[in-house]
Amino acid sequence: MWLLLTVDTKISVSEIIDVLQESQCNVSKHLKILKNAGLIHEKKEGRWSFYYYLEGKSAFREQIQATILQIPNELMQEEVARCKKRLAMRVDGKCVLKTNID
Repeated sequence: MWLLLTVDTKISVSEIIDVLQESQCNVSKHLKILKNAGLIHEKKEGRWSFYYYLEGKSAFREQIQATILQIPNELMQEEVARCKKRLAMRVDGKCVLKTNID
C-alpha cells in the first residue's frame, strides 16, 4: 500500500514484485485484500494488471492513508530506488518483463 500511495502512476504486479522483492503469491494475496477493501483499483491492459491507489473520502480511508504515510521515507529508500529503476525500464510507457534491477 505504501508503494501505491507514493508512486504517482499505476504499477503492474510484476513491477511491484521486483520493487518489493516479494513472491508473486504474496503480492497478489495482499493486492486482493486491498482491492476487496476498496483501497486500490485494478486496471487490466492486455495481459497486464495494473494497480493504483483509489482516491476517495472517508474517515477509514483517510486514517489508513495517514497511518501508512507515517512510515519514514528513509526506511523505504531501497524500495524507492528500485521503483525508479523499474519504472524507467518501461517502453513507451508500457511494462516490460522482469529484468535485473539491482
